[in-house]
Amino acid sequence: MDRSAWFVYLYYQPLDRWYFLPGTGVGGATQYRVSMTYSANKVNFYIDKNGAGESYAQAKIVRIVTSSQQAGGRAATGAHPLPDIDFADYEAVRKYYQLPR
Repeated sequence: MDRSAWFVYLYYQPLDRWYFLPGTGVGGATQYRVSMTYSANKVNFYIDKNGAGESYAQAKIVRIVTSSQQAGGRAATGAHPLPDIDFADYEAVRKYYQLPR
């Protein structure tokens, strides 16, 4: 869990659009945040909301294993940096890492 970068996305089917978390959902009326815990040898994710909430068709969590990190979750200097792509854009991440749809 610690040596990974985690990216969370929600898919809103009526607009065929992915929303990057933490952030606002469709229409900007609800603020979402993500937290996680580690227990029983697995990572558990929680999505909390402030607002009414919307109905999403699916959620995706992308894990990128890193070689090392500094305190605060930042990649350590000299470590293998993340690629220069927009991680807020799920389709860009999916294409770069050749993930299934």
